[in-house]
Amino acid sequence: MLHYYLPFCFFASKRKKSNKKKNEEIELVKKNTETVKEIDGKISAILDKTASIRNRLNVQYKDSLGFYGKDYQVMTTEEKMNLGNLVNNTKSLSALFNEKVE
Repeated sequence: MLHYYLPFCFFASKRKKSNKKKNEEIELVKKNTETVKEIDGKISAILDKTASIRNRLNVQYKDSLGFYGKDYQVMTTEEKMNLGNLVNNTKSLSALFNEKVE
């Protein structure tokens, strides 16, 4: 009767180890899924910020085309401010190129 019990214990032990390994793999997949969701949120935030700045920049660029060839010294304060905003938004957009997702 003992010879029937030994193979059963062996397979039960194997199954227990196999289940433990599967549970560990499931936990790793859950952890990786959570990490991917966090990264996806960060990427979405960068994309939203980029689209917002790019849209403002397009409008400002079109509004500033009339300043081409104009002497900066004779521009009004408002025109100078508009050009300054155009430069600042261009710098902000270019800074997003270097932003890293971690």
